[in-house]
Amino acid sequence: MTDHRRRVHAGRAGLVRTFLLAGLLIATAEVAARAQTASCPPPCPDGQVCVQGMCLIPLPPGGYPPTGAYPPPGGEAPPVVYPPPAAWPPVAPYANPPRTPLPRRRRIPIFQILPYLGIHTYQGKAGTNIGPGLHIGGLAGVRVGDLFSINGELTLDALSLSGLPGGDTFNEFDFSATISPLVPFAAGKIDLAMGPKFGAWAATYDQWSLSRGNGSGTFSGLDFGVNLAGFTRMSNKVWLGGLASFDLRTFGKSCFSPTDGLEGCSSNNLPSADKVVALSIGLMFSI
Repeated sequence: MTDHRRRVHAGRAGLVRTFLLAGLLIATAEVAARAQTASCPPPCPDGQVCVQGMCLIPLPPGGYPPTGAYPPPGGEAPPVVYPPPAAWPPVAPYANPPRTPLPRRRRIPIFQILPYLGIHTYQGKAGTNIGPGLHIGGLAGVRVGDLFSINGELTLDALSLSGLPGGDTFNEFDFSATISPLVPFAAGKIDLAMGPKFGAWAATYDQWSLSRGNGSGTFSGLDFGVNLAGFTRMSNKVWLGGLASFDLRTFGKSCFSPTDGLEGCSSNNLPSADKVVALSIGLMFSI
């Protein structure tokens, strides 16, 4: 009995060892299989993770995996498809930017003409028997920028004598030719100009007098004075305004031709200088 039990125990021990060895082999095979399926043979593309041998796109928080995100079992992961780049907007045809017009530079007139009409009066001793008379003339010249203008001036004064003896008559016309520069300056909406004048003057007269005789004569001398003008613009080329002038006319020579005699001239014992004040209105034209 003892040998028989020993053989039975020996058989049972061998059977147990067999079962243990088989279980160990099965466990080893399962671990190897799991190890083999736990990794993905080709590396997963960027943005995917390997889960139990499959490349998967991780689920965003609060969302669901997009359709087709998981590869079919046993297949390769689908290629990652990137959205096409945003199309560039069409390029507009090149066009020159609009030019901002430059402020138009004010054109300074070059030539100016100023005709005027007014009255004159003689001041001092010469004005005792001479009343107001017609004063007519004009200036014409060239502007030098906004600084000043150089003008030539011609005037005609008609004298009217009063207080003559009965039966006497006397007519006289005075002419003057001067250089009359003007310097402009602004005074609000009015353009003012001022300047000296210098030149020569001459007079011609006719007289009929019982005491002094009948005949004609002339006077001549130098003319010094000043002009003051004020104008307002009427249009681009026309100004309306006034002119005040003062003339000091000295005597250099006097001639007289009697009706029935010869002409005589003298440079001595001549009258004192005449002082003439004139006020006129005029239109100035610029070119």
